[in-house]
Amino acid sequence: MDVKQFILEFQHSEKIKSHLIISSTLLAHVEALNAENRSGAEKILKTYLQLLLTEIRIARNTVESVNYHGAEKNLIESLRRLEMNDLVSSNLYISKALSYITTSCEAAMTSLQKH
Repeated sequence: MDVKQFILEFQHSEKIKSHLIISSTLLAHVEALNAENRSGAEKILKTYLQLLLTEIRIARNTVESVNYHGAEKNLIESLRRLEMNDLVSSNLYISKALSYITTSCEAAMTSLQKH
């Protein structure tokens, strides 16, 4: 990859990383809600995660990185777990996606420092 690709990977990874952290925080807040408010909050969270999934797919199509594939797979599983009302597991898969994105970010930064 050239420097431009490393910069793109770093930018995409940083943005996605921020959104994954926000997603995890939102999920924790949804867990704390009573049943009356939880249904609507879950719908909003699902929409947010689906938008984030789109962002990951854009990054994957822009930059070749296996980490985006791993993040995508884990976010899809997180959404599936959310559909099953398994919020704890959903958050676990968000964390796994975050790990992939953090790895991508770190690899891009290391490569940029070498150039």
